[in-house]
Amino acid sequence: MAEAELSRFRPSFGHLFQGGAGKVRLKLEQKLLEAKTADEADFQVAQEGYPLVLREWESEAAFANRVLAGDEQAWIEVIKEHNEFTQNDLIGSGVSYKFSDGRLHAIVAVHDDSIVPAFERRLLASGKHSEKKMTVGRFNEMYQDYVASVALKVAGDTFHILPANEVWVTCVSQMLNSATGHKTATPILSVQFVRPTFINLNLRTIDPSDALRNFRTAMDFKKTKGFGAIEPFLPV
Repeated sequence: MAEAELSRFRPSFGHLFQGGAGKVRLKLEQKLLEAKTADEADFQVAQEGYPLVLREWESEAAFANRVLAGDEQAWIEVIKEHNEFTQNDLIGSGVSYKFSDGRLHAIVAVHDDSIVPAFERRLLASGKHSEKKMTVGRFNEMYQDYVASVALKVAGDTFHILPANEVWVTCVSQMLNSATGHKTATPILSVQFVRPTFINLNLRTIDPSDALRNFRTAMDFKKTKGFGAIEPFLPV
């Protein structure tokens, strides 16, 4: 810009009020010199930093190629960098990932059925609120939808950050073991999610539990009893 100003400079009558054409030209030449000095300094800084920038780019490019090639360790590193969805208390107490025979397996510790409210509240025409105990069937169906939603979210988040064609999700809940009288971590849902089918879902309008019918699913659920223990597709 300074060089362009100097090249366009032509002495004029108005320069008399600025100390003369010579003084104006001298200022433009000084401005050009300062601009060149600043450009040279910027160039030196960029040149000195180029090897580091190049190494960082080469490292990132190599890592991206490993991810695209399906390198298991690279995938685990990506998951660790994007672990915000694994720490979301709304989906459960945690998500862990591992590979089983080359298959990516997400194991989700979902909340137990206490996450579902025991009562239903309704607004009456009078403007008052009514409250009644939720039926067993409604309660169990709501918990089923919650668990199904968790599985769908984990699969969707995984497909978003990794070029995986499929991801296996197993949901584990604390359930009462009638033999011991204590709650133990029990697999209740196992799903093989496939990318082409998943990306065609309209997640805004699906019923979570019904959507699982699009995938290979292991689930023992009865409206009157809720979830039962299952044998997951992959070991947890």
